[in-house]
Amino acid sequence: MARSLFVAPALALLLVAGPSLAQARAQARGRPSFSTGFDPRADGIPFENRGGYTSPDGNCFGMSLLAIDNFLRRRAGAPRLPGRINQVPVDGHVPEQATVSVLQSRAMERDYDQRASENPRHFPEDTAPMEAALDRIEQGGVPEVLVFEGQDGAHAVVVYGYRDGHLLVYDPNFPGEEIRWPYDRERGLGPHPKGAEDPFYADVQSLSSTPYRNFQTTDDLAWLRDACEREDAACVDHFPRIEARTEVKNGQVTLRGRLVTPDGGEPEPGSRPKRVWVAVDGRPIGFFPVDARGRFSGRLPAEAGRPGARVRLVAATNSDGFAGSVDLPPAVPVPLPPPRPPEAGPTAGRPTSTQAPRSRGLSGAMNDEVNLGQRR
Repeated sequence: MARSLFVAPALALLLVAGPSLAQARAQARGRPSFSTGFDPRADGIPFENRGGYTSPDGNCFGMSLLAIDNFLRRRAGAPRLPGRINQVPVDGHVPEQATVSVLQSRAMERDYDQRASENPRHFPEDTAPMEAALDRIEQGGVPEVLVFEGQDGAHAVVVYGYRDGHLLVYDPNFPGEEIRWPYDRERGLGPHPKGAEDPFYADVQSLSSTPYRNFQTTDDLAWLRDACEREDAACVDHFPRIEARTEVKNGQVTLRGRLVTPDGGEPEPGSRPKRVWVAVDGRPIGFFPVDARGRFSGRLPAEAGRPGARVRLVAATNSDGFAGSVDLPPAVPVPLPPPRPPEAGPTAGRPTSTQAPRSRGLSGAMNDEVNLGQRR
């Protein structure tokens, strides 16, 4: 299902030439349309929120913080173009997958008890706090992290503007899409547009909007994302180490490897890597299952054994959350007698077990003015 909405500039001028009824009503109540310029396609994270090894319940908070940082960097002149949306973990954007996982767990530790007088928790029909948040966003030009809670948990998104009676929202569960959530300054929030797809969105009980810089974690974001880009220990040591090699035997390319957890212990429930995705020269070819001992093996296509071939492995949890990666050295030719019957090749496509409910990343009861709930 296409979720992205993009209007060409010339057409956009025609569309906004005359005020709509919704615009007229909004302006009559004193809330004109505005946007910070945040773009879910350029600034949002180019993959769906699936959690990860360090954050099995979801990365919505980390993804929201990183998306705002992307926007601030782009506004300051850093080049950033809309990226292709990942379909599987090995599609690309590996440093960002690592960054959001580490950022999520770090933010939950440092900012769990974050409190501020300007962002109290409130009910959807209570408009004063949201009006204050929209004023801050419009005047400061910086999106905020909006956390909303339902009976089944809590979720973090980015609110970056207001248009024709709707909040403009980026949701990590819907990459590349502009979410337009009905909002009236007298009646408060209307039904969430994704409520028909996911019951969680149909039962919003409370919410709060927090300025980006109020979170301590933003002070560390620059060096953290750089560490993940460089694959420094400060980032990669949070994930299992992938030890693997490819061998060429009688023209067949075989992959064998294992995963070693950071501390050698048992992963938390939901964190255990279940599969290793493989890409050859940037093209995803499928995955190999990981057994209870952390081992995996199988046969690769012939091109994986040619000189200069690039083979990348990305470990993933059962929900396809990021659990480590490695780029393999060239395949090693091994002169051996004719091999046993070839092992099974990688499984193509997305496994059916990954079709799990969308991650939230935050949940549980929130105390007054506490913006991040404890994960159930």
